[in-house]
Amino acid sequence: MIMPRSIIDLISATLAMYRANFAPLVLFSALVIIPITVVTTIIQLANTGSMSLSPLGEPRFEGDALLVCGGALLVIIGGLLQVVLVQGVITRVTADHVSGQTINVQAAFQAAQPRLATLATAMIYAFVVILALSITMGLLTVLFPLLVALFGVVVYIGIALTSLLPAVIMLEDQVSANEGLARAYDLGRARFWTLFGIIAAMFVLSVVTTVIVGLIAALVVPPTPSSVTGRGLEGVLDVMSPALSVREVIISMVVNIVLAPLLPIAMTLFYRELRTAPTSAPLDPDVAISTPTPTPSARGSLFTQRDSINAAILTVLVIVFTLITGDTILALLGGGSGLVLR
Repeated sequence: MIMPRSIIDLISATLAMYRANFAPLVLFSALVIIPITVVTTIIQLANTGSMSLSPLGEPRFEGDALLVCGGALLVIIGGLLQVVLVQGVITRVTADHVSGQTINVQAAFQAAQPRLATLATAMIYAFVVILALSITMGLLTVLFPLLVALFGVVVYIGIALTSLLPAVIMLEDQVSANEGLARAYDLGRARFWTLFGIIAAMFVLSVVTTVIVGLIAALVVPPTPSSVTGRGLEGVLDVMSPALSVREVIISMVVNIVLAPLLPIAMTLFYRELRTAPTSAPLDPDVAISTPTPTPSARGSLFTQRDSINAAILTVLVIVFTLITGDTILALLGGGSGLVLR
């Protein structure tokens, strides 16, 4: 019996391609992430600078509320631009690589440009869908608290809808934003647990990398002792120092630059796995894979019995994982990067 490639095969292929092309991938990631991070950080600091406490101890913004909202909107746009550029171009780079072409980020960027606007549109649509579902579930939970379990449905749909979206949009030239969403959703739920496993592996890698980089940064710039704990926003505003803020921004930026190429590489390889006939041979990123033919538009029910079962299992897993490891992960991230001040 011919079996699909496993999560381990896909992760191994992702890391193999990443190691083989580390310099151009990270350089492109840095060229996108550094300027966007600098601009959005300046905007966020400006907004934070307008924050104060009311006589009742509640946070409030001084100055023009329109400017504050405009700054927040610019931060969101910057985040969207970063995701679109990094995921869109690296998806194109990965597709070229598995097709046997030499890595050329500039050529991949030029090839990706006509599809970047469509990818951005599709991501905005996906965000609106997920936001609408979240608000609906939140309102229902207020009325019927037991329905909090339905948030597993939102997480399930979010993962299935967005994970393969860059690959579908960037590699199927004639697909519109709406068609891309439908196709990405169908492909994402076709082998949901493999998709979930890849994302979980990326999450673990992200946590480990953040802790390592945070520990290194703590040796270079030790955390500033303070009495923030228990003082709320006032304590944070009192003890926040430029050195500490810069350190946290640098930690976040370095981790983001190093890890940003991994997810689009993994999702592109998984997309090609879904779109080509499975084989029992190991997934080698240096072996050319034939270009897949376009998938048909989504058909049938948007949420089947199988989807309901998967969402229920996902809900249980998320609850158990949060209860067991939530505090531990927060402690590791805080201890490593200095986010938790003591």
